[in-house]
Formats: sequence, structure tokens, C-alpha cells
Amino acid sequence: MTAAQSQRSPTPMPLHYAYGMPHGTDLVGLPSRLTAPTTEQAERSLALSKAKSQDAIEGYSGIRISRKGQRFMIQNARIWTLWDEQQQACGQAASFSNWWWI
Repeated sequence: MTAAQSQRSPTPMPLHYAYGMPHGTDLVGLPSRLTAPTTEQAERSLALSKAKSQDAIEGYSGIRISRKGQRFMIQNARIWTLWDEQQQACGQAASFSNWWWI
């Protein structure tokens, strides 16, 4: 499972993964935008925007890159909006269990 750090803070911060996946994918501390190849970033951005406007989406698939540069495919991911105590959107998170090295 992966979760992105808050997008809204007094000092803007880039998204980073708060958790990594098993089996050495090593996403901890990696800026979220760097986990997708350049060719996949537009699709990733569209999915994040869609999830933000709808609060959540299911069925997202795409290629990701580990900190070590290894590529892997995620399939059927769920992306959802995180809310703070004032009910303001403060970030996004994703969960997936179906993935493989490519």
C-alpha cells in the first residue's frame, strides 16, 4: 500500500510516499511525481485529478518506477482523497495489491 503526504501545508511540499511496497520496491521518501515514467505522467496526473474531484476512483493501472529505477506495473488501484480535521482535502492516497515487475 502507498500513501502520499499532504498536498496542503503552510509551506508547499512535494508529495512523497509515506509507505513502500513489499519486495524491495523502495518508494519511501521518493517524490510521488517521480514514481511514474515521463510517458505515464499525464495519465497519472489525470487519475489524481479525477480522484480529487470524485473523492475516489477505482481500477487505475499504470507503470511505476522504484527508487532503484526498477519498473513495475500496478493494476486495479484505488486512489482516494484525504481530509483534514476541517474537512478540507489535504492529500491523496492509493492502495493496490496487484502488481508485477516489468
